[in-house]
Amino acid sequence: MPTNFAASRRINPAGAPFKLTEAQVTRKVSFGGNPPITEEIEFFESAIIYFNSADMGTSITNILSYDEDGEMILTFSFGGGIPGTPSDSPLTGQELNKMIGGGIDHCIQVFRDLVKNGTITV
Repeated sequence: MPTNFAASRRINPAGAPFKLTEAQVTRKVSFGGNPPITEEIEFFESAIIYFNSADMGTSITNILSYDEDGEMILTFSFGGGIPGTPSDSPLTGQELNKMIGGGIDHCIQVFRDLVKNGTITV
């Protein structure tokens, strides 16, 4: 049975070196090093990106939202399976949160690096 899961992280947690803005975290990116797959991508600027892959039978949604304090939250959600996880040995919710959350943390760090080095100037 495929695994479905979602995890969220604050984009600007306490102690972040500087605050990222909405404009700085809504970018179209490509990821190298993985085998090529066909994905249909729908992009709704400043809110949602849908990634649907008929090749893999998965749907991935990245959501930019706000918590009750107005802080930005980035959520990655997976339906129909999570690329890179074994379907015959499902991971626990805690393990998935650590794995997916690590991907979100990495993505946020890439945004910070791109702002810091001047690639993103918004």
